[in-house]
Amino acid sequence: MKNWKKTIKNKASFCWLVIHGKYFIMKIKIILIILVSGLQFTSKAQWVTIPDAHFVAYLQANFPGCMNGNQMDTTCAAITGATAVTCISDSIADLTGIQYFDNLLNLDCEINLLSTLPNLPNTLIFLDCNMNQITILPSLPSTISGFSCFQNNLTTLPPLPNSLTHLSCGENQLTSLPTLPSLLNNLECAYNNLSGLPALPNFLQIMGCDHNLLDSLPALPDTLNSLTCAFNNLTSLPTLPRCLKVFICAVNNISCFPEFPDSLNFSPSGYVNIYNNPFHCLPNYVSGMDSLTLLYPLCMTGDTINNPDGCGVSNGIDKLVLEKEEFKIYPNPFSFEATISFGEEQRNTTIKIIDVIGEEIKTLNFSGKQLIIEKGNIKEGIYFVQVIDERKNVRNKKIVIQ
Repeated sequence: MKNWKKTIKNKASFCWLVIHGKYFIMKIKIILIILVSGLQFTSKAQWVTIPDAHFVAYLQANFPGCMNGNQMDTTCAAITGATAVTCISDSIADLTGIQYFDNLLNLDCEINLLSTLPNLPNTLIFLDCNMNQITILPSLPSTISGFSCFQNNLTTLPPLPNSLTHLSCGENQLTSLPTLPSLLNNLECAYNNLSGLPALPNFLQIMGCDHNLLDSLPALPDTLNSLTCAFNNLTSLPTLPRCLKVFICAVNNISCFPEFPDSLNFSPSGYVNIYNNPFHCLPNYVSGMDSLTLLYPLCMTGDTINNPDGCGVSNGIDKLVLEKEEFKIYPNPFSFEATISFGEEQRNTTIKIIDVIGEEIKTLNFSGKQLIIEKGNIKEGIYFVQVIDERKNVRNKKIVIQ
């Protein structure tokens, strides 16, 4: 009887072991499957740490499925497929992680706290890193077309790729520029410490190099239609292109200007500003000049009063303004009064005396052949007599009151 009970007990224990053993083996299999699946998933993802908390916040907001805390999955399709990253004014100081955006075309990271940039994706076409604190840049991708980095602390630029067509590097501390790509058509390099410029590419259309230390400019390409070179140390200029429409060259040391092309007109966008240069006469007039500029006489050979620097004489005069020896002013200089003498009878002619800042000192309506103008209470100095006849032709002469 005891042996029988013992046998029954052993069989029951055996059955319990068999049943629970199978259950235990199943649990082990399930755990192994989960572990293997997890290992397979982990092997596909490649996580990197994004060190900048503000860049982390940007990535979490725009690529949430690719982030786990400050970890970014570099294999995430949203990261590898993104073509644009726009993180403007986000207080970002470090863009580490941007190099994993394998198909990035446009990166706009202006108005941040960046002092440098990491290596950039080799697909990049447009880069805008304006208004940061960048002191050094990495190599630029060979694909880049537009590059803007104004308002930083750059002292040098990296070599510029041949693909570049637009460069904006103003308001830095640059002392020189690298060789300019042959396809460049827009160069903005104002507010730097440039003392010279490299050769300009043949397709350049717009150049802004004002507020530098330039004492000369290289040859200007025929394609140039806008030139801003004010606030430099220029003493002369090269030949101005025939298609130039905007010419701003105020506050320099230019005493003789080259001929102004007829393309400088007010229709639709022509403009000439040459104020605060020590010139006394102009080679020609164009309609893009304002009334104050038109007060200067044309340069004439042997005219030691109006052309003391011996500037060249242009053969072309814009049709809107006629400068002929149709009237004389004598004596000039004068202390008390001077006579304006006309070769032909004048009718309904307006005569203005204008100071060097464009303020009208006196205006007279006149008919006849001679007019006496008195010094009166006019202060000593240089003035312009502007004659506007009834056909609205404008003629100017400089006078000196002693």
